[in-house]
Amino acid sequence: MIVSAPKTKAGTRQLPIPDDLAPLLAAHLERWAQDGDDGIVFPSSSGRIMEGSTFRTTVWTKAIATAGIRHVVFHGLRVTSTTWLLDAGVNAKTVSVMQGHSSAAVTMNVYARSSAAARKSAAGKVGALLGEALAAAPNVVLIDSRRRDRQNVTRGRAGAGTETALSS
Repeated sequence: MIVSAPKTKAGTRQLPIPDDLAPLLAAHLERWAQDGDDGIVFPSSSGRIMEGSTFRTTVWTKAIATAGIRHVVFHGLRVTSTTWLLDAGVNAKTVSVMQGHSSAAVTMNVYARSSAAARKSAAGKVGALLGEALAAAPNVVLIDSRRRDRQNVTRGRAGAGTETALSS
């Protein structure tokens, strides 16, 4: 295990956490974390940095089994949190800063996913706009395409006076 600075300057950041998480993290820090700025927050049972394979076998696989969820790769949590933040309406730049990405483009191109909930929400929004447009008795545009070089376009409200223009 090699401890080094993050890949980019954006990786060094302060991360806000939900209020409900603060007491849980405080209890963990009190019981398990090492003192000091360089102290390990999640040390192994021997007090050292936990190797990835040890974490996977002793912590991660047990946690997902206990939670009753299918196999999830630990790094997938970054994808999940990115997608949840975007689905919650947090703008891409803020998500990028929170995730420590070098740019919002990295956030959107590498980590963001289109969730079923987001697609359903988008369809609902389009449906609402369509419903509003139909309910508002929009201007009627009739295009007579019988002549290839010109089109007769009739504009106006249905039942109201109309105006015909010749367009090419």
